[in-house]
Amino acid sequence: MRVIGGIAKGRQLAGPRAMGTRPTSDLVREALFDVIGPGIAGARFLDLYAGTGAVGVEALSRGATAAVFVEKSKLQVDVIRDNLTRTGLGQSAHLLATDVMRGAATLAAQGDTFEYVFMDPPYASRDLPQVMAAVAPLVSVGGWLIVEHAQRTEVPNLPGFVLKRRLRYGDTGITIMERHREADHS
Repeated sequence: MRVIGGIAKGRQLAGPRAMGTRPTSDLVREALFDVIGPGIAGARFLDLYAGTGAVGVEALSRGATAAVFVEKSKLQVDVIRDNLTRTGLGQSAHLLATDVMRGAATLAAQGDTFEYVFMDPPYASRDLPQVMAAVAPLVSVGGWLIVEHAQRTEVPNLPGFVLKRRLRYGDTGITIMERHREADHS
């Protein structure tokens, strides 16, 4: 696993230490950032269920001004720290060692919003609609909610968001939604 583009391009990343951690493949990350394109430069990025932190690290490498990583596994928190050190991108990163629902509540209470919110929940997760509803207020108006999921998983529509794109890579699906410019933040 490596950084695909940007200032840390080619740097090797540490892999998962916790059982069940499924990092986003290089191929999927490359395709995702081809879609995001130059919009990532200057953006704030939120990486939920961060695992190895590879997606958030990629965002920082490509010019995101800040990235917040939310990960509950202590083993994976150490991997994210290691990957931020390996790439020299730690100064623009903040790490929340907690579960996604608590992390979302903490960020919402601080009034944080992000142009890109990426979430890669466990493929067997059954609480996707609840988690999406909890993180929706963290997406800035005009921002994107990006969900990595098993191809067979139906990603629900989210009020205030419009489907932008769906991508397929083997058993992996990516659903990208944009928050309506008219969406109410309350």
